[in-house]
Amino acid sequence: GLKIYFDDEALFNYAKKLAICFFRTDLDALNRWVRNIHINEIKTKEGIKASLKDVKLRKKIESNPPEVDNKYGWSPFLAKDFLVGKGVDTNDYHFSFDTWISCSHMIEIGNDGLFRDSVAYYLYGDEYAAKKLKLRANINNSPISNCSKNTISLLAEELISKALGDDDFNINELFSKIPVMIKKDNRYVSITKEDFASQNGGYTLEVVIEIEGYSSKDH
Repeated sequence: GLKIYFDDEALFNYAKKLAICFFRTDLDALNRWVRNIHINEIKTKEGIKASLKDVKLRKKIESNPPEVDNKYGWSPFLAKDFLVGKGVDTNDYHFSFDTWISCSHMIEIGNDGLFRDSVAYYLYGDEYAAKKLKLRANINNSPISNCSKNTISLLAEELISKALGDDDFNINELFSKIPVMIKKDNRYVSITKEDFASQNGGYTLEVVIEIEGYSSKDH
């Protein structure tokens, strides 16, 4: 909690009182703010004030998100929900370390077992637009089960369709050509596979859609 984070008792009390005044009964905003305090290592009164205002501003923008020109990427507030219809929810789009991000939890898929396969959805970008969308699947049980394969195919098909704005592609054909990359307008779609370092037969599958020219660093 915050009390452990702040070494200064006076600063902790200041932050607590200000947060109660700002957010009142909005627990979602309060949780976002506490997370941001930890991530961005805020330990000054000025930083606390700025972080409180930022959370309020982000929630206001979320309630009426601006349109994003296709050449810049996707609206993060729309892109974060591309897979909601398939049961994949993400957290809010927020600044974390050196980028803006929204992501889901790891979701277990496939057959029951000690280490089940899993999948997660991420988006990265700047304050105004999402630049990179990523579906990441960890296949712990090789060969991949039909159940996991079908789930990943459905999610990938939905994501690519929403990201490109059309469904003029064959997802099974793309998966049969891994590694594969296609381009539509200013958007690249790539599907890659990387074996686990443990050499236990497991591997990671990634479906990435990103804007041309985006410097994705290590994401």
